[in-house]
Amino acid sequence: MLDPDRYDDVAETFDRYSERTGFPITECLMEMTQVNCGQHVLDVACGSGIVTRRAVAIVGETGVAVGIDLSPGQIRVAKQKAQETGASSEDFIVMDAMNLTFPANRFDVVVAQFPHFPSRQRCIGEMVRVLKPGGRFAICNGGGGASTWPLKNAPTPANIPKGGVVDSLFRSCLEAHFPQLIARPAGNAPAKTTHPQVSLRNELEQAGLDEIALWSYAYTSPFYAAEEAFEWESLRMSLYRMRHAELDPEKIAAFKADYLDGAQEKLNLHGVLGLTTGALFGTGAKP
Repeated sequence: MLDPDRYDDVAETFDRYSERTGFPITECLMEMTQVNCGQHVLDVACGSGIVTRRAVAIVGETGVAVGIDLSPGQIRVAKQKAQETGASSEDFIVMDAMNLTFPANRFDVVVAQFPHFPSRQRCIGEMVRVLKPGGRFAICNGGGGASTWPLKNAPTPANIPKGGVVDSLFRSCLEAHFPQLIARPAGNAPAKTTHPQVSLRNELEQAGLDEIALWSYAYTSPFYAAEEAFEWESLRMSLYRMRHAELDPEKIAAFKADYLDGAQEKLNLHGVLGLTTGALFGTGAKP
């Protein structure tokens, strides 16, 4: 099975950065869905298993957490991480989110953190199908704009001056060197035709969920090396990662040099760089 988003070869590195930068987003998902001891949790598009591993810590030995992903590389890393922790109540399976092989009404909680779905409505429908009546659902993608979730286990904000935040630098350098990439949708997802909040609420309503709510959360992570910041941006921006092999190496080198020059200048001034991970969440319950 091929991974259309091309995470297979970067799974280990992606895990290292995404756990470091996105752990508050995971905590939001756990709180929103009220994950509790003994429950059965499904993590769709689980990647390297960050959300699944957190769910395992909450559900305990009497519960179960399952992670599914289309990327064999991500699942390989997820299993390795599970072996390292010695957890016995989690399982990772290569599976297509558009055709979940679980029976209906199987899980107490179903979540998806930053998934790339070719057909969001179909995948959300599958997630709701395997959710028990009364079960909790949550999905998040990049963005924001809704009310901020009042995270109980919020991390202490890093001391990053406003001038050290480089959230727009990668995209602006990319647009300067590879303008043809900017117009493409991220991952294998179709381009949005309506406002993200409107689209998300409509998707959850069409899936038949009750108690629908939209939330946002953002966390700015500190970086102390321009090379590290570039590496993380190169991985998390799908429109660049997926086309990287097709691009002119000389243009890539020039693009990277521009980014590093800009990032290093800010690092010299402020002693730290900040990269923000923002999320727009949709939550609900199955009737």
